[in-house]
Amino acid sequence: MVRVLIIEDNPLDVELLVRYLVKEGFDFKYEVADSLEKIQNLITEKKFDISICDFRLHGFSGLDALKLIQDLNKDIPVILASGTIPDEKAVDAVLAGAKDYVLKDDLQRLSPAIKRELQALEERRQKRRSNRILSAVFNSSVGVRISDENREIIEVNDAYCEMMGYSKEELIGSNLSIVTPASREEYEQEHYFDLISGDKIIPDEHETKREIKKDGSSIDLLVSSKVISDQGQKLLVCTLKDVSEVFKYKTLFEEGSKIAQLGGWERDIATGKEMWTKGIYDIYEVDEKSFDPAKDSDDKFHTQESLELMKQSMKKAEEGFPFDIEVEIVTAKGNKKWCRGTGNPVFEDDKVVKLIGSFQDITDQKMKALEIEKSEEKYRFLFDRSPNPMIIFDAETDEILEVNSIARALYGYTKDEFLKMKAEDLRPQDQKKWYKTTSSKFDLDSNETRFFPGVVHQKKNNEKMFVDIYARYTTLNGRNANIVTLKDITEKKGIEDALIESERKYRNLVEASHDLVWRIDIEGNFTFINNASKSILGYSPKEIVGNSFIPYVRPEKAQEAIQIHKDVVSGKVYDSFQLEMVTSKGDIRHLNATAYPVVDGEGSIIGCSGTATDITHIYDYQEQLEESLAEKEILIKEIHHRVKNNLAIISGLFVLQSMTVKDKKTLQILNESQSRIKSIAAIHEKLYKTDTFSSIEMVDYLEGLSVDISKTYDDSKKPIDVIVKGDEISLNVNQAVPFGILASELLVNAYKYAFEGKEKGLIEIILKAEGEDILFEVRDDGVGLPEGFEMSELNSLGMTLIRTLTDQLEGTLNWKSEKGKGVAFTIRFRPDKVDKATWVQKEPVKTRSNMPS
Repeated sequence: MVRVLIIEDNPLDVELLVRYLVKEGFDFKYEVADSLEKIQNLITEKKFDISICDFRLHGFSGLDALKLIQDLNKDIPVILASGTIPDEKAVDAVLAGAKDYVLKDDLQRLSPAIKRELQALEERRQKRRSNRILSAVFNSSVGVRISDENREIIEVNDAYCEMMGYSKEELIGSNLSIVTPASREEYEQEHYFDLISGDKIIPDEHETKREIKKDGSSIDLLVSSKVISDQGQKLLVCTLKDVSEVFKYKTLFEEGSKIAQLGGWERDIATGKEMWTKGIYDIYEVDEKSFDPAKDSDDKFHTQESLELMKQSMKKAEEGFPFDIEVEIVTAKGNKKWCRGTGNPVFEDDKVVKLIGSFQDITDQKMKALEIEKSEEKYRFLFDRSPNPMIIFDAETDEILEVNSIARALYGYTKDEFLKMKAEDLRPQDQKKWYKTTSSKFDLDSNETRFFPGVVHQKKNNEKMFVDIYARYTTLNGRNANIVTLKDITEKKGIEDALIESERKYRNLVEASHDLVWRIDIEGNFTFINNASKSILGYSPKEIVGNSFIPYVRPEKAQEAIQIHKDVVSGKVYDSFQLEMVTSKGDIRHLNATAYPVVDGEGSIIGCSGTATDITHIYDYQEQLEESLAEKEILIKEIHHRVKNNLAIISGLFVLQSMTVKDKKTLQILNESQSRIKSIAAIHEKLYKTDTFSSIEMVDYLEGLSVDISKTYDDSKKPIDVIVKGDEISLNVNQAVPFGILASELLVNAYKYAFEGKEKGLIEIILKAEGEDILFEVRDDGVGLPEGFEMSELNSLGMTLIRTLTDQLEGTLNWKSEKGKGVAFTIRFRPDKVDKATWVQKEPVKTRSNMPS
């Protein structure tokens, strides 16, 4: 059961990781922590085997979590799993102690990373257990001696010193010759170097040696030896026990049998009775008083299969054939064990008279063998199905011993072709010499993983590629081997080269830029500025870097610039702000600037970076434009004023002419022409009075127009009300002129024809927006249109103007009339798109009433 600590503040990401672990077949239970406090509480209260940590979390980062775990002195491997991890951040994380990093949208590497770190964790825990056991042995009553490859004693315990009569100071640093009999010196040296070099297999049983004490007397010792590696150096660790006396030999034999879980037996062929030593009773977990092998059978302890094997073996032994078998038993206490049984016939006069043998509990060895077998199967499974190419070389000859399917697919060789090759055959011809020189420098006893980035390899088709190599020494079928994991980085290498080129271009671009590019530290001092400082401010970068930015800012704007810097180093980004700086000659430069925080690898803000474009020429040009604009405004006003005056003169000429005309029809024509001219003049007068000169608010215009027309057609005997209502709608001058004449024609028609025979009248003028359109309506409560009225058949100037002006507005004209109840003319048109954003302003309906005086 793997205990997992998930450090994540997004429940969806936690669910993603849990589903992934279930899919990968992990037997696990997990806890979730979303704060540093919870991480500390969980680690203090519970035990974890591994941690999967997000890189960016609310209020802290994955690096903070990693440091907390390290500060708590907890051996918990941390694997970072995040949405995005910049390469530089990932490198920092690995350097800080993270075991690996993966992206959440590509978790393929997470399972191998977890398995790798769990295996490494188990090895560390095993090593710590071994160290504790070694410490216990070292501090026991058994003598312990450690020597190096040169037979120099590097450590002894107190028990060994007392045994030999030497002090630690006398033994440590001395050669083993000090305790070796002179007659055995040559043999012991040869035997020692065989052991420590591995050329001779160390027997499982103890061996007895005679050594010389300080006083010159000899001592017989029972010695158990084991070769270990420490930091690339081989050491021989020996446990030694004084067995000079026979009693001690007997005690040691019994202890050895107990430790080895070994017992002896003897069966008399004639009687069939057996006799056991105490060891067999212990194996079967029975009491010597309650079980007598001479009377009781041990068949009941054997499984059916083992019992058959034992009976066949005993029968063969009675015929004179020794046996050595493994059987499975179930003890009196119900414990399952594996045991090794041996039997040898004893002959008298060529007849087997008895059998003697041993019975040993080998459960631990059997389980280890089975475990090794399973591990080998798992190793083979993982090796063959690893997502990464893997190759195993002979560490001494460089012959390829094994290769997985991914590597075969990557290089294009078959397995048989690989097994005929050496490691150097994977290199291009120009790389082989470098490989031989490099590979010869490594110690075969090193347990460290060696990393070789960006190595050039060659495929079967002679195509070159770049690979990262992770190599580690191991053993395979008794041979020193070099297991290599490869990662194809050909594409990544191309990207990195492109990034380097991009960075070079970026630096060149920054230095060639006409805009200022700077970086300021948190105290406000320049740490970088590009060459544009010379052309814009008159200072070279060397003159500015290291100085505070404040003296270069216009004094009146200094406080504002200081506040902006404070905001930026607090995390705020300025996409645009105005900056005024002082040149070396004291001139003022106007700049449009940006500023944003600079963050280090741990996410802390360390300063401010920004750019600034010199817009001083724009300021100068803007002043010129403002002056020019003021002149043009005066000129446009003057033009509209003069047009209005000229139209007023024409209107006045019509008035003078009408004073001499006696014919009513002619007089009517003059009045109508005067109304049309006034409607145009009114538009120019409003344009003259506005600030935009491009559009006119039409409701206000209609109100003025209705007043002028009512004065022209005033009839004191027949009062006529005029009501103007609607939205505040503005039209540009292109539509305002035809609209004004159109409104004038409809209003004049109403005055002239709508109220014949009526004592009073009402005219309503409505202007409003409906969706994208403008609705203009002139209605009256007069006599209405005659039956059979068709506008298209009328050829009068007024109706012709109405139709023409409606077409000019690209609108539609409709009317509705009811005899005795008046008529309503409706015109619908769409304003010019150029003025769409400003042509209407919805307001409550406004009503204006004009009564002729």
